[in-house]
Amino acid sequence: MRPYDGPFDLPPGVTWSVHGHTPVREPCRLGAQVYTDLGAVVTGRLCLAALDPAGPSELTVIEGEGSARRARALPMFGVSLPSAHVRA
Repeated sequence: MRPYDGPFDLPPGVTWSVHGHTPVREPCRLGAQVYTDLGAVVTGRLCLAALDPAGPSELTVIEGEGSARRARALPMFGVSLPSAHVRA
């Protein structure tokens, strides 16, 4: 489920869908899809998300070794989700 192909309808009873494997600049939401892959292998940034039926909450971006500047080249989709940034 790539963000540029969506948003997608979810099956009955499914409130949110969380996706990786498509790196994005910041955690974001497109419809009911939440994208959390921040390209950690090159950017050093990893997203942790606590989800509940009301929606994504308590997003934390852990910033470790890597080049956070490389994240600027990654796409953004939908709505950026607020997150706390923590240096590892």
